[in-house]
Amino acid sequence: MKRSFGIVRSIAEELKRLRKSRDMNLDEVGEKVGVSGVFISNIERGKRVPSDNLIEKLADVYGIEELDLYEGFGKVPESIINEIIHNPKLLQLLYKITNNPDIPNEKKEQFYSDINELYDKINKPN
Repeated sequence: MKRSFGIVRSIAEELKRLRKSRDMNLDEVGEKVGVSGVFISNIERGKRVPSDNLIEKLADVYGIEELDLYEGFGKVPESIINEIIHNPKLLQLLYKITNNPDIPNEKKEQFYSDINELYDKINKPN
């Protein structure tokens, strides 16, 4: 998957802003997430893309949504890739949706919204 330099640069700069707003230095963040301050610096300068595990730790340290970081770095979580790979019905459905030129984007978006609503109903606490 290609990553847009601008998007990675934007999320990298946001991480730097978040770190500074918490009065933390590179080494302090690195210690909290289990990497060196140099590695954090490379992420903040858009030179490195963190692993899934590191994204989860950074989200926790900064109190932000993991998914925002995944999107910012142009990544799909490994857990989602594994779900698609190990679920033939899901893979087949996504393949049909993405490769059907007769389904306009608006219909796809509505379909995804409907699935999200169904998930919320199923996952609703009793």
